[in-house]
Amino acid sequence: MSSPLPKLFFYSQPSWSLGALRHSLGLADSLGQAFRVTLVLGSPIPDGVVAPANVLVRELPPTTLTDDGSIETVDRRRDLDQTLELRREKLLELFASTSPEVLLIDRFPLELITLASELVPLIHSAMASSTVPVMACSVRNPDDVGEAAFADQDTLELLDSCFDMLLVHTDPGHVRIQDRSPEVVKLPIQILHTGFVDLSELGSDSTAAPPNPIPELLVSGGSGHDSAKLLKLAALEHGRLWREEGLETRIVAGPSISNEDWKELRRLTRSNRHVRLQRSVENIVPLLTQAEVVVGEGGFNASLDVLQNSTPAVIIPRRQPGGSQARQARRLEQGGQAVVVEPWQLNGESLLKAVQEARYSKPPAPGYNMEGGSTTTRILSEYLAHREPLDEGARSAGLTGTGTSGR
Repeated sequence: MSSPLPKLFFYSQPSWSLGALRHSLGLADSLGQAFRVTLVLGSPIPDGVVAPANVLVRELPPTTLTDDGSIETVDRRRDLDQTLELRREKLLELFASTSPEVLLIDRFPLELITLASELVPLIHSAMASSTVPVMACSVRNPDDVGEAAFADQDTLELLDSCFDMLLVHTDPGHVRIQDRSPEVVKLPIQILHTGFVDLSELGSDSTAAPPNPIPELLVSGGSGHDSAKLLKLAALEHGRLWREEGLETRIVAGPSISNEDWKELRRLTRSNRHVRLQRSVENIVPLLTQAEVVVGEGGFNASLDVLQNSTPAVIIPRRQPGGSQARQARRLEQGGQAVVVEPWQLNGESLLKAVQEARYSKPPAPGYNMEGGSTTTRILSEYLAHREPLDEGARSAGLTGTGTSGR
């Protein structure tokens, strides 16, 4: 009789990012091959997104992060302080009831500093456990990590005293966390690049439209949270794209698009034979691979889809305080994988010109490491199997945050 799988507790706060949510679900799915995974989400799963069957998903009272890094409550029945208190209590209860052998925290402490009020108590609870779990923090996208995080003393002490490793889910041949700042060399923790997490097989979408025999432009709104300008422009310009390029337009708006913007898109595309409109799909990769050109914003998963396929792409990066989408977009442009249009230059003329340029380009063949899910699973499994028990001195240092030798 085989022994039960070890338990893994995975915390993720994807907020409005559908890409971040899909990444967490895909990683959890891979981890579920070797662990009993509890995935704790700090924001809800939108309609149309299905969690893997081998993962137990639990949701905290929802909050979201704004572009400037501040946190907001989604539940109008409670103010932010009440919501944060409820989240902290539920998170600690879930951890205590799970008693995991592995604790994986996404994006903290290098990111999500505004959620320290719930994550520091979680870490301390783990360090106070009778059997301290293997503890790993993960980074999906190094471009999202602010340079100041690599030199912050509280962050360094927390990493040093509590965490076993930092997992970076990228192919270092494309982007390394060491490229973000020379201060990375000071991080008191082993840094492991796992390769990208392959999301191409995540979910199955029974509502997806059949393949289109006519050449197609795919316009993706990602989550749909802040993509209305791009989507409406594509709806307005679809006739011109058909006349001048012979391209039909398929618009996938995203599950978080507002009802008002969705109604406007439906109005703009009503009774037009050369445009297709879908609110969301479970997996956009099949549509992307059959498209002649894909247009979207420069989110991490959108960039990953471009890297993983040879479909010509046009990227319009959002303006962000940290500029992470702009860095990703320029990296794709330099590699010949995309044409970039700055958001303040986006109009009908620039969209048509970029689509034409991308369509007749020759993006390089995919060749990046997409084994991030299985590699992460192997790393954590092997570390758990060979680790030595944490002594009382190290445990006390972790609880006070003053340890120097760490774990």
